Amino acid sequence: MKIVIASYGKSGSTALFYKIKDSLSGEIKTFFEVSSLKGINLNKCDHVIVKTFYTYPDWDKSSFEQFDKRISLVRDPRDYIVSFFLYMAGFHSNYASDDSKVNDMLRLLRRKEEKNDSVSFLDLLKLNGSLSGNNYLEKMKNQWNRIMQCLPLVDTYFTFKYEYFVLGNMDSLSEYLGFNLSGEARVEDEYKRVVRTKSLGDWKNWFLPEDIEFFYPLFNAFIEKYGYSKSWNLPPLQQVLPRNSSFYFERLIAERRNIKDDPSIFTF
Repeated sequence: MKIVIASYGKSGSTALFYKIKDSLSGEIKTFFEVSSLKGINLNKCDHVIVKTFYTYPDWDKSSFEQFDKRISLVRDPRDYIVSFFLYMAGFHSNYASDDSKVNDMLRLLRRKEEKNDSVSFLDLLKLNGSLSGNNYLEKMKNQWNRIMQCLPLVDTYFTFKYEYFVLGNMDSLSEYLGFNLSGEARVEDEYKRVVRTKSLGDWKNWFLPEDIEFFYPLFNAFIEKYGYSKSWNLPPLQQVLPRNSSFYFERLIAERRNIKDDPSIFTF
């Protein structure tokens, strides 16, 4: 069986990739974050599993047209944007080696943890842009618009929500695949940095009213299309946990600094 998981970043695709892999037996050929399989002979493999991002500029849809099972993985964009920001700021920043700039971000994250309503999510994005030397708000808007433009490419795929995965509701996907997803989502050590909360609705701890005003028009069409909650109500008590914020950022920075072989990949 040939299976492709197509998604955008920070949507749980790494964990799903390993869960499917661990649920199969026989010879398994895997391709992780590739944009094309042109020129590769897959006929001699019992199973092929591919993780790909359809937002790649050179994504080759035709490479996966003959796959037996094609999955489009989606996530509530409000949770996605928080996770995406923290991951990119920590692991893909261009200031990771600058102690002064890293400490500036850490101070604002810690202030958010200590006095939530004093720091909006937009404040964090703006600071990251200042530290990176770019218009980070515009970058994030462009990133999301790119996702929306690419969604029609996978309209014929089986849509599965990250939220079902987190809740352990795998029945619909198991039925689609034709086998029981009994394997574990054991992410290999080299990719464990992608794991943050494994939870739902954490955006409600990060957003303030000004954030909702900014993101509502950006995300509303996606929320409507995939049936996510239309409620943007915030809880009376908001709490950003250090393990999901400053601790996570510090861990990513430390891992980023340990990678010496290809600094050119860190460009965001």
